[in-house]
Amino acid sequence: MLAIPDLDYVVHFWQKWQTEETVATRLKPIIESDSYLPTFMEKYLSFGTQQGSNDSVARRVPNLNPKKFESITDIFALENRIQEMLIRSDLTENQRIAGEQYLKSMQQIHEGKDPDGFFRDD
Repeated sequence: MLAIPDLDYVVHFWQKWQTEETVATRLKPIIESDSYLPTFMEKYLSFGTQQGSNDSVARRVPNLNPKKFESITDIFALENRIQEMLIRSDLTENQRIAGEQYLKSMQQIHEGKDPDGFFRDD
């Protein structure tokens, strides 16, 4: 399953075709695996661009909204696992970015902000 290039889209539509409980049950072993979690998180990482009025070049901005996981796992419990994951030295750059972005977005959720909101703190 982790070999699917657009896994986040597949999971999204899978939840529409079947119950969220079915999808959560099937994904649980992947999410609970220390080996698979970094790759799973990386599948949900996306990048956009941001440019301010004084910027000559747009910069690449990572995005990973934990709310995408709410129907398949406890996002608050996952936060602790992501912190543990980031201690590892064998993560790829994008796996590390995914973990860091997850934690940044969770901080915004704790503050009552929308991680996908227009006025995000990046």
